[in-house]
Amino acid sequence: MKTVIYEDENGYLRRSLIREEDDENEAPHIGIPFGPPDVREIDWGELARKVNNVLVSQGAFTWENAQASGMVGIQAAITLFKRALIDLYRHDEDNHRQ
Repeated sequence: MKTVIYEDENGYLRRSLIREEDDENEAPHIGIPFGPPDVREIDWGELARKVNNVLVSQGAFTWENAQASGMVGIQAAITLFKRALIDLYRHDEDNHRQ
C-alpha cells in the first residue's frame, strides 16, 4: 500500500491508502481514507459562543486588555479550541474501534 495526499473538490487536503499498482489520481475514488478527523464536524457556532463568552468573562475586550491580563482570555479561548479538537479525535477513534 502507498499513501497519497490530494486536495479534494472543496480545497481540503486528504490522505488515502491505495495499492502500489494503482494510479495516484484514483486515490479520491478507490483509496482508503487515512487522515485526521473531519474538522467540519466541530460545532463551530457553539465554539464561537464559548470563545466569545470566555473573552468577555476574562475582560479581553481590546489588545491592551488582553496583554494587561497576561493573555489569560486568549489562552482560555485557545484551550476551548484544543478541547474541541481533542474531542473530535477521541470521537473519531471511538468510531474506528466499533
